[in-house]
This record gives sequence, structure tokens and C-alpha cells, in this order.
Amino acid sequence: MKHPVVLILILFALNQTIAQSISIISEKYNLEYLNYPKVDYTLTNFEILNIGLPCIPMVNGIFSPGTGWLMKPTANYFINAITKTQEDNSIYLIGSTRDSMFILREFPKIEKKETMKIAVIPYGYYNMVSFGTDSIFFWGLKDSTWHISYYNGREIRTILSQKEPVTNVIPLSKNTFAYSTTKDIILVQPDTIPIRILNSEIPIESFVFGKDGFLYLSLSNGIFRTNKMTPAQPVVWGIHGLLKSYNNYIFVLWQEKNQVVVLKPK
Repeated sequence: MKHPVVLILILFALNQTIAQSISIISEKYNLEYLNYPKVDYTLTNFEILNIGLPCIPMVNGIFSPGTGWLMKPTANYFINAITKTQEDNSIYLIGSTRDSMFILREFPKIEKKETMKIAVIPYGYYNMVSFGTDSIFFWGLKDSTWHISYYNGREIRTILSQKEPVTNVIPLSKNTFAYSTTKDIILVQPDTIPIRILNSEIPIESFVFGKDGFLYLSLSNGIFRTNKMTPAQPVVWGIHGLLKSYNNYIFVLWQEKNQVVVLKPK
């Protein structure tokens, strides 16, 4: 299997302790820090609304720094992960109680619209993303095995199972997606052998395709970007976590601070 892009990070030789305690932004980006209510656990999921505002599941509600509580924290279940649809702004979420774990579809902006229960799923640690209505990818760890599953509006099917951690999934169409492990990024297309598009000696935490044609990577010491013509370049040191893109912005769920940071081109 060929490696079209190989991630070579010469700058990783710099002292990581300094890199993780000091954020050195590149000349091309500004940082914006968004505030959320404090919680006593690590946040692992967020979503970007169509107007460019991030929203984040917090205990039993969904909060956005621009609008406040999109869903007030009154649900009778814990919200583990969320994703939205472009067509009608409905929100799919993974919720859990002491007795079960499930996928729901909520309509926060439509009054008196009842919650739809999509499916009950096995207990596990999950994240999720949508390509549209009735096109949901979710992945996570269950019984010491990592799975990627797909909901097509009728049923849930498992696409992939492996022992190596799955750190992110990016749908490119309803039948094509890319996913990252800690060491590589794989492109999966119908009726073809999966293609490794990137290999890294440094563990990959997340990735996202930017509107500027670059592939953005979250590693343990910062955010980097690369493409077929450009070796990996640091965007910011010391900030890392789950990545999302919206227009020309890159959003990072900064793990140590439980905070969303926006990378904005200058």
C-alpha cells in the first residue's frame, strides 16, 4: 500500500514540555477562546451550527456560547455526543441512562416536535458525525474493540471493527469517508481497497479537511497542517483535541482546558 503523504515533523524535536505550556500561533492565524459552563469531566464532543457557532453536549443539555442553552439541561439522560443535519438543523445525539444507551433525534428549534428514538445501542464510548438526514456515522470503543457504524435511516450496520483506536471520522459522501487511527488516515470508498493517505510516527488525535485545501492534524503537542505539496507545518503549539472546520475556520476542543478554541486566518 502506497503512502501519498508521509507526515514528517522535524519540529517535534523541540522540547515538548515548553511546547505544551506555551501556545505559539503562526503568523497566519488568530486565536479566539470560547467560554462554556464548567463541568467536572473531560468534554469529548462538539458540533458546529450552520451559522458557525459551536455547540457542546454538557451533562444533560446542549450549550452554545452565542445563544446559550440550545437544549436546556433538563433531559432525563446524559448526552454523550451530538451531530447536526444541514437540511433541517435537527440534532442527532447519543444519550445514556444507568439502564441503556441510545441514539435520538431532537428538534430544538421546533416547538412541540417530539423526540425520535432511532435505536438502542450497546454501552460504549462513542463519538458521531452526520453527512445529512439519515446518514449518520458513529464510532467508539466497545468490549475492547473499536467500531465504526453507519445509520442510513432504516438500520444500523457496522462498517469496520479493529483493535487499533479510531480517533476521528470525516464523511465525504454517504458512501465514502476517511478515518484516523493513532498512526494513519485511511480513505474508504465503495468497492475499492482502503487507501492510506497519511502516515504519522506521532499519535494522531484528530484531523479535518480545511477549505484552504490543507489537511489539519491534531497531535499531542499542537495543531499542524499539510497537503500533497507541503510538508507538515505547525499552526499552533500546545493546543490539541477534536477538530472541526467551518468555512475558513478551524475549531479545536482543547482537552486540557475543556474549551473550544477557534483558529481564524488573519
